[in-house]
Amino acid sequence: MLWLYPTVENNKNFSKMFITIVLIVIIFVSLIIAMIPIIPAFEDFFTNGIRYNDNNLFVGAPDKSIHFEVLQQYYGRTRGTASDLSWHTIIKLVEGMFSGS
Repeated sequence: MLWLYPTVENNKNFSKMFITIVLIVIIFVSLIIAMIPIIPAFEDFFTNGIRYNDNNLFVGAPDKSIHFEVLQQYYGRTRGTASDLSWHTIIKLVEGMFSGS
């Protein structure tokens, strides 16, 4: 219970410990914020950065369902639903649309 009494030594130790804990929390939160968009389970929530080389076809299409509708119109037939496709597959299909061949 001696640590409860405010002495100069306890105050210095508390300050160092507090600063260390705050820095660890800041680093941890920063890492979480940076890593969440990379996790495949959360890929549907972070699609604002998709660009297709100045192609205007997908402007305003930030989700899988709109991409799926455009791909369905282009390719004619598709299996499954929009939720079955991964973003990796969607990007490959879009690249196939504009390959120039």
